Amino acid sequence: MISIIVTSFHEPNLEKAIVALVNQKTNYDYNIIVVSPDEEAKKLCDKYGVRYFFDPGKGKSYALNLIFKEVESKFLILTDGDVFVSDNMVEEFMKKFENFRVGVVTGRPVPVDKRNNILGYW
Repeated sequence: MISIIVTSFHEPNLEKAIVALVNQKTNYDYNIIVVSPDEEAKKLCDKYGVRYFFDPGKGKSYALNLIFKEVESKFLILTDGDVFVSDNMVEEFMKKFENFRVGVVTGRPVPVDKRNNILGYW
């Protein structure tokens, strides 16, 4: 089993991130857990049948440490509420673990912002 943990704090694009995760083309069993302190995130989780975990608002690392105690999956995929993954992300990540020497995998973020502003430039 794979758990995809999405951290979010009043993220305006969280729905798009959840939809991308719900629509994964994969044969792997996975669940999605959104960790957030806000009611909007809880409503989106209810809408898409995704598990919601209340974050008390003490910072991302605090929230992750709380959810790590709850999750029993062998594989964890960590992402954020403003990240939109490809529809084959789970498959691509799991392929890497076919090599027993691989212990960690990371994605390559591709910004969607235009380079004409500071966020897009960064």
